[in-house]
Amino acid sequence: MSGCYYPYLYGRQSELYALRNLAEEDRISDNVLPIVEPVSNSKVSIYLLRSVIETFRKHDLHIGVVINPVEGISTPSLLRLVGLRGNRSVVPVIVLSEDASDNLETVKEYKFYNPYIVVAREGRYQLQDGSLPQIQGLRAINFSVLLYEGGNAVKQDVLGSQMALQGFNNFSRAALTDHFHKLPRNVDYSEHPDEMFSRDHLFYRNFGDNGFGDYSVIGEERPSGGFAAYAVVIHWVYFDNNQVLRIHHYVSDSNEDFRDPGKKFDQAVWKLVNDNKAMTTFAADRFRYYLENGLFPGLAMIKRLSIMHHLELMNAFLNSAEE
Repeated sequence: MSGCYYPYLYGRQSELYALRNLAEEDRISDNVLPIVEPVSNSKVSIYLLRSVIETFRKHDLHIGVVINPVEGISTPSLLRLVGLRGNRSVVPVIVLSEDASDNLETVKEYKFYNPYIVVAREGRYQLQDGSLPQIQGLRAINFSVLLYEGGNAVKQDVLGSQMALQGFNNFSRAALTDHFHKLPRNVDYSEHPDEMFSRDHLFYRNFGDNGFGDYSVIGEERPSGGFAAYAVVIHWVYFDNNQVLRIHHYVSDSNEDFRDPGKKFDQAVWKLVNDNKAMTTFAADRFRYYLENGLFPGLAMIKRLSIMHHLELMNAFLNSAEE
């Protein structure tokens, strides 16, 4: 039996559209359980999140939603506005933090259909004999997955908190790792066009885990204000001959200024299409379609399709592991 892949996303519009499109096109299964931490309380973001959840429900898929986002929207507002109650597709996610126990108290009477996923992040909490409120609160919930960031030390800290975890022996474990090597400028990727991305899908069981997670081709860094970039880049993952996941960065050529983004888009897409790396996904077909028809769908489409490609590729890998 294959494990589960947990891509962790921040609920930006490109990410939400990517998830909705994947479900609509039947390009993922329950081998992939996306986790969304909403970082915006705008009407558009709330509407899109509700739409994604409904699409996943219609396609009998599951999606994780962080009920205590670090920023952007409060737990009471999220519960009120997004409509999580009783939805069989929603997996509630709690991030261990100083106020985690307060948030759990808020949702104590809020009945979720599925057990929780618990996220333990490196450097964002401290465990002292399992006595701190953020870990104590786990005793009050039913959780099925521990998603830990920061390697084995963090996992052992949480697993060693016997007082907090007493009675919970059957939960799964998965590492959450940022594999994306973020550079200061898009044009800088032309100096590092191809890199190793991840081997987690090959070795996660060696560490006693039941799955693995990452921040896809975006990285762990939280959203910030955007700006016009001189270069356009497509971050594209693919498997090498040893099934190691690598990432190639296709960078535009006319990068002297930020004018004519459509031309830059064509340049980057032309390189992708003619390199023929993992070009069997829905996203690959869309990039080919735009290039062949001289269409420029906007730069936001690059991020959407790159995420879709990554998640579909991992889904296909895990599906094949079941056969």
